[in-house]
Amino acid sequence: MPVHNLLRGYKDGPEELRARFLPRVAALLARFVDEHGKCIGHWETVTAVPSSKGRPGRHPLVRAIGMVSSMASHYEELLVAGARPARHLAASDHAFEVATRLDGRRVLLVDDTFTSGAELQSAARPLGSRRDTGRPWP
Repeated sequence: MPVHNLLRGYKDGPEELRARFLPRVAALLARFVDEHGKCIGHWETVTAVPSSKGRPGRHPLVRAIGMVSSMASHYEELLVAGARPARHLAASDHAFEVATRLDGRRVLLVDDTFTSGAELQSAARPLGSRRDTGRPWP
């Protein structure tokens, strides 16, 4: 099954499909972290890019993270919508804000769908160390 169909189905498919695909997404995430852990490096906290669609309830990605034993106890919702939402396919420095102090923690930011990278970049912005310097990102 193409990964695209899996990632669309676990979020937006009929309930039966979502229930069947969620564990597969969790397994894919666990495998990625296991196989690429050395490249990712050490992290203390895991967070997900918030939904830009105003999805009710817990985001399916957060549920998948909760199914991965190495990640579940490290999950924390760190990001909330910012003053100006990101435009479609365009990153924004103001799309998200950090909801709690990071105190230097290393954060693993997870997103389930990657088209242009704009949402992920917008979410990474307030988590980055340059935030404290007042200097804009390059």
